[in-house]
Amino acid sequence: MDDDIVDVAKKIRPYLEELVEDEAPEYDRIIAGLIADSRGGRDVTAPLTAVLTRSDATHAWVARVLEDGRRLPPPVLDRGFQQLPGHGEVIDAEKFECPDGDYVWYRMSIGDKVPFCPTHDRPLVLS
Repeated sequence: MDDDIVDVAKKIRPYLEELVEDEAPEYDRIIAGLIADSRGGRDVTAPLTAVLTRSDATHAWVARVLEDGRRLPPPVLDRGFQQLPGHGEVIDAEKFECPDGDYVWYRMSIGDKVPFCPTHDRPLVLS
């Protein structure tokens, strides 16, 4: 089983609404089920790859994460950000996960409220 595919599937779930709009609930249901199957030992590489590459938007998002080897997912939209002059430091975003291991979310700003896992309706925990 390809652990990178399972990891990227956990990361994409919070972004599905922005990526596939009305189809997000269906994508999320399928992805959550496949992640659960992977925890049971099933090799879900092929079906996860199929769902993650079904739309151009999800395919491009997943490709960026896998190619860049990013710990954090890329932003969905490019908002034309321009770096301020001066010295800066990279600050890691806080990573939160479902205690059952099928959902990952990164807090990009301290003001962002930590959501609940959409599968288990449990609060995410800092990891």
